[in-house]
Amino acid sequence: MLRSLERHPQARAIFAGQQLIEAPLTWDHPTPGIPCRSLLDSVCINGRCPLIADLKSAASVEVSDFSKRVFDYGYHRQAAFYIEAAKAVWDEELPFAFVVVQKTPPYTCEVLELDAEYLELGHRENEEALSALLRCSETGDWHKPGWSDVKTVPMPYWAGKQKEWQYEPAEER
Repeated sequence: MLRSLERHPQARAIFAGQQLIEAPLTWDHPTPGIPCRSLLDSVCINGRCPLIADLKSAASVEVSDFSKRVFDYGYHRQAAFYIEAAKAVWDEELPFAFVVVQKTPPYTCEVLELDAEYLELGHRENEEALSALLRCSETGDWHKPGWSDVKTVPMPYWAGKQKEWQYEPAEER
């Protein structure tokens, strides 16, 4: 995997330059006034590419596959949060990129940035989460709405249709 990073020109430039590794940032979020903390994988600070980089491994580095992974794992929230952290601490809005390395040979590497729409979604979701955190902190109520309701879990349609599965009473076994 390391060789893959070294062979990719942008990844090599990001990790070869002067950088802060696992940079801890603390700040007070301006909207709700909540203390926040981030641990940035890498902040490239050489003159050519000031940039926040986050190293990820993935089954695929294809843009369409990684886009789904971003949504599924909330990476858009992470990127927006890190950008906001850098702005609060250094008073500079740094670009953010994922350096993604394929988990299996040939260990393909890509440097991927989220589009503005994805970052805006991450920002909005972070604001909602921080507002909910503040509300719960102030009220002392940490329960999700509807948390006390008992919900029924139905058997999936396909499970009832499997002919191989048959019920045998315990005394017949």
